[in-house]
Amino acid sequence: MNRPFHTWLTFGVCLAVLLGTLGWISLTTLRLDRAQTLAAIEAEKEEKVRLALWRLDSWMLPMFIEESARPSRAYQSFYGAQQAFSRGAKGGYASLKPGDVLLPSPLLAYDSPNILLHFQFAPGGPVVSPQVPEQSLRALAVANYINEDLLRLREERLETLRRFLLEPAPVMAAAGLRTNPPAPGWLGSSLRSPPVQLAQAVNYWNNGDVIFNEAPKQLPEELPLVNWNPNLALNSPAQPPAQMAQTGGQQEQQLRNTMELNVRDNFYQRAQSKVLENRKNDLQAQQEDLGIAAAQPVLPPGAAANTGPLEGLFRAVWVGDEMFLVRRVMHDGAESVQGCWLNWTNLKASLLETVRDLLPEARLLPRSTPTGDASARILASIPVKLMPGPAGDAALPLWTPVRISLAVAWGGILLAALAAGLLLHGLVSLSERRAAFVSSVTHELRTPLTTFKMYSEMLAEGMVRDEDRRREYLNTLCSEANRLSHLVENVLAYARLERGSARRQVEKVTLREIIRRVEPRLSQRAGQAGLQLAVDADEHALATSVHVDVSAVEQILFNLVDNACKYAAPDSVEKLIHLEALTPEGNGRHAMLRVRDHGQGISAEGARRLFTPFCKSAHEAAHSAPGVGLGLALCRRLSRSLGGDLRWVSGVKNGACFELRLPRAQAG
Repeated sequence: MNRPFHTWLTFGVCLAVLLGTLGWISLTTLRLDRAQTLAAIEAEKEEKVRLALWRLDSWMLPMFIEESARPSRAYQSFYGAQQAFSRGAKGGYASLKPGDVLLPSPLLAYDSPNILLHFQFAPGGPVVSPQVPEQSLRALAVANYINEDLLRLREERLETLRRFLLEPAPVMAAAGLRTNPPAPGWLGSSLRSPPVQLAQAVNYWNNGDVIFNEAPKQLPEELPLVNWNPNLALNSPAQPPAQMAQTGGQQEQQLRNTMELNVRDNFYQRAQSKVLENRKNDLQAQQEDLGIAAAQPVLPPGAAANTGPLEGLFRAVWVGDEMFLVRRVMHDGAESVQGCWLNWTNLKASLLETVRDLLPEARLLPRSTPTGDASARILASIPVKLMPGPAGDAALPLWTPVRISLAVAWGGILLAALAAGLLLHGLVSLSERRAAFVSSVTHELRTPLTTFKMYSEMLAEGMVRDEDRRREYLNTLCSEANRLSHLVENVLAYARLERGSARRQVEKVTLREIIRRVEPRLSQRAGQAGLQLAVDADEHALATSVHVDVSAVEQILFNLVDNACKYAAPDSVEKLIHLEALTPEGNGRHAMLRVRDHGQGISAEGARRLFTPFCKSAHEAAHSAPGVGLGLALCRRLSRSLGGDLRWVSGVKNGACFELRLPRAQAG
């Protein structure tokens, strides 16, 4: 009993160590896979955010280009033409003085759902709008360009705008103007005014002609502030160093976001500069067509007198909950601010609609002042932060290649452990059966050998002189010899079946022929136990043909009768052993032979191990009929090797009944 326990204990410990090691490796692999999956999801989310930011900035680009293309004079409701001619009475042309002819501003009749109002103001001056003409020009505008209702709406917006701009420092700072004194909180490191070099990169207007201080072809590459964005503090020395102390993926992501912002900001700076350059080229061509000499370049203030307007680039700024696009304009040494009041509600809806397929739950939040967070998802065109929303966070997939591999590995390990357990169970069971077999065979052989030795010595020494006693001893020796022969025959037959080397001589015979061959031997064995063999069969059943090895069938029937003689004879109510041939039902594939006795029968516990080989222990062998517990197991193996089966019929009372099924021979 100890050896199987030790074997199973060793197997359990080895299996626990194996599963524990595999579990630790699996957990580590799953953690790494989770980290990799999260990194991939984060990268995919950041890619969507990047595409969304490009879409949003690209959607804003036409508005910036359109507003940048407007000359500063367009911010007057009506402005005087610089060059105008009148037709004379005799077909000639006369040049008019500048200002004699008034031209309407394109903004007077301009209407956009994303822009509420265009405006301009000078430091300390009132806020005016080209879309709200002065009283002297109001009638002219209403009669020719706008209706009264639209004009009243714009007047209301202008009054609201003036209340917004009671403190114009934020707008002036965004446009690049310095207040005197500077407005605290707006001209610091967060929204600093551009350095002096900005004057070298702006466009000068002189009588309608655009003149650059540097060569136009080199302007986009030589702008010293091409990466400067007043809505960001990326270049600000006041940025806390602790915010740059990022490690690993966060630092890498921060660097990517910073580069992305610089690229998009560079893109917008170049786009606006290109618009001004194209406008300069167009006006030069118009002047050449009209034969007008181009004006001479005018240097920045402080270098020479300047009479033409100087226009900066548009910037976006928040004042409260409202957004404005503003730029700086210099004319005759005086500075002013021009810009437009954006309809943020409508603009935000339009922007979000462009990224609905990428980020369905995205939001746009104002950023009135920068935070120095380079990883923030902000637009380069306007001071707005993009919040991806829950749609940017994808759920972790249930099955990844690593998880599938681990599942397959675990399945293989568990199957291997199960196979090893079954194999070990088979080996332990085989070992136990062999031990039981050795014990049973030892006891089974001891009795006849003892009888052989005793009787042979008595006969050899002439101790038995009575002829009848001598004949009795010789019969006993013959019986024991048959018993040993039968035991050896069963063991050898079972060994051949186990090795698969059993040879069969299959032939087509009827049940009548099988019974005729085995009946004498079966009757003799029954007679030795004081029983009588009774054959019960009708002619139809006896005529049934089967395809079997007759010697194997004879061995099966003899073992069944031998068991009945050993176990049923002492308690048999009727001294009969029935051999029955049954008629197959319908076109059944099997013919049936039954061996039934009238002994005490088989208990439920005994029925469970009825066909188990070597199931008799030494104790059972010593207190029961002789045998090693191999007969029924051998009979079932033989019957199944013939294509049939052997079953215990449980419904029979007063005895045990076994049913042998044999394959029927095919007709013809």
